[in-house]
Amino acid sequence: VLCGRGMGLMKHKGNVQFRQWVNEFKTSYILSDSNVEKAKFVEIIVGRVQDQRPPGRFLCRKQGWSPHRGKGSINDGVWELAGTLHAEEKTKQAL
Repeated sequence: VLCGRGMGLMKHKGNVQFRQWVNEFKTSYILSDSNVEKAKFVEIIVGRVQDQRPPGRFLCRKQGWSPHRGKGSINDGVWELAGTLHAEEKTKQAL
């Protein structure tokens, strides 16, 4: 799952799958009154990404990267592994 903005990222295979999983749980997440239950939905989605074979990952642009430098392609090699908290925050935001 590539973190960021833009149509190129939205069309990325991992992001498409991620959105499908988010949509699967979105209604239940919204209707839940329990933060514990909401956290379970986040955990399930992050787990699905990580449990793929090969394992899926959440990637973010390296610090200091600017779309104004170079081409700014999703294939430009300036990605780094996002931490668990960042992956969970991205998932919460998507839900």
